[in-house]
Amino acid sequence: MNQDLNQMVQSILENHVFNVINTEPDQYSNNTDKAILAARALWVYRKYARFDFEKEGHLLSAAERVFQHLQHPNIVVKVEAA
Repeated sequence: MNQDLNQMVQSILENHVFNVINTEPDQYSNNTDKAILAARALWVYRKYARFDFEKEGHLLSAAERVFQHLQHPNIVVKVEAA
């Protein structure tokens, strides 16, 4: 992946996708729309699992949030976190 595309993808992940999973799972456990959005954000992180992140701190924060979503009451979110 070229450097410009790499930076663009990383910016999207950090500034948009991460914000979706950076909430406590119980805050939207009864909101199906937000749960589906969280599941999709987890899916995006899975698609870029082999992505070469420049900021290791972001990768660690994202991994921590993914692990926390394994306990989500919504099965769709759990499956995507797994």
